[in-house]
Amino acid sequence: MDNARWKNVPFVLRSGKALGEVSKEIIVTFRSPRHLPLGLKDNNQPDRLILQLKPGALTLELAINAEGDPFALEQKSLFAELGKARMLPYGEVLGGIMDGNALLSIRGDVAEECWRIVDPVLKAWSAGDVPLQEYPAGSDGPEGWGVIPD
Repeated sequence: MDNARWKNVPFVLRSGKALGEVSKEIIVTFRSPRHLPLGLKDNNQPDRLILQLKPGALTLELAINAEGDPFALEQKSLFAELGKARMLPYGEVLGGIMDGNALLSIRGDVAEECWRIVDPVLKAWSAGDVPLQEYPAGSDGPEGWGVIPD
């Protein structure tokens, strides 16, 4: 993102096959506040929004006033699970196509533009210009995956 709002905000995309734990999620980790009001004791944990893509659910982890000590902050989680889909994902796409509903489909020019963007990446991987990180099957992924860059 090349604008003032997102300047110096790290975006980390991780994708792997044969990982030890199957996980399809987006985690937004919020920056710590610049300062806390006088007297509050920080819990030193970031606020996070976790969007689980399968199953559909979200968790919001926020620092709020602790029970019993309003000057201490503690992390609390709010969890919500989406209702069950009536079909598997590919079934929903195919059902929409058969019903004439293009909501879950993309136009041909959009598909071509996606390939225009992805093709140089695939070629760079094939040529060894951008190395893929390797890891043992069943592991948590390459070393350092759990670290978010500063």
